Amino acid sequence: NLLADSDVKITVQDVLGRDVATIADGKYTQGMQEFSFDAAANSNTNGIYFIKLSVNGTVFTKKLMLNK
Repeated sequence: NLLADSDVKITVQDVLGRDVATIADGKYTQGMQEFSFDAAANSNTNGIYFIKLSVNGTVFTKKLMLNK
């Protein structure tokens, strides 16, 4: 839930830190936002990935285990 209009970037990175997909990149309005990631469409293999969320320069990272 964005408290104000914000610059948002969401990327998926492999364990080596390489970007393998960009989910969002732009200015988003205040309020609830929803994003999705289709791993099958991006030809990613099974393994560990990281979802990196940047909001106005503040970065949050979560681990994602992909098992198709």
